[in-house]
Amino acid sequence: MGTWYRENRFLKKLGQFQRLEQIGLGRLEAGGYSADYALWKMLQKGRLAGFKFERNKRILGNIVSFYCKESNLVIDLQHIGHRMRQKEELECDNTLQKAGIKVLRFHQDVILERPNSVKNSILEELFTSSTVKYQK
Repeated sequence: MGTWYRENRFLKKLGQFQRLEQIGLGRLEAGGYSADYALWKMLQKGRLAGFKFERNKRILGNIVSFYCKESNLVIDLQHIGHRMRQKEELECDNTLQKAGIKVLRFHQDVILERPNSVKNSILEELFTSSTVKYQK
């Protein structure tokens, strides 16, 4: 019972477990949810309005967490060591933006605490990006 029970009780106490279940994340990984896992469950298999995402994709020499080719959108996670990697992330963002790729970054805590808000932000960007693309 150990880790799963502790993590499940902790998530329920914070109210996160219920919110994650609402978006289809009813299972726990060993040791609890990770933000990467939660976001992947939200994006995989075209679950988000039919848009397909690739995970851990290499683009222009950078490895990004998630990439949607249809809308030219990258979704990346900011982890706890974000301040140490801030310069690298800025360079990566600049490189991708010069190539016409939009980058959305979410802190891992936001993904776990407010998954519906993250989902809505991504959907808004997907529809904005794909509409602009198809109007050309």
